[in-house]
Amino acid sequence: KYVGKVVSSTKDSVTVDLLDKNEKAVTRVTFAPAAGQTVTLDKKKVGYREAKAGTKLDFYVNASRWGLFSNPGDPVMKVTKVEQL
Repeated sequence: KYVGKVVSSTKDSVTVDLLDKNEKAVTRVTFAPAAGQTVTLDKKKVGYREAKAGTKLDFYVNASRWGLFSNPGDPVMKVTKVEQL
């Protein structure tokens, strides 16, 4: 599990800073969630576009295939940009 903090979101993509164990931003990732793909905020599933700047999100890497997932078993998200901070 990885934790990311939302930097920005548009109708096409979401940008997050992945945080280390001290909550320091180490990598900035921009991805394009699939249409209708959701994230859990305050125990409710909502669309990614509802995650505002500063919101912390959990991400998962599946051990059997590489990719970024909002929940185990969800479809892989298309990563469009990665930047080391």
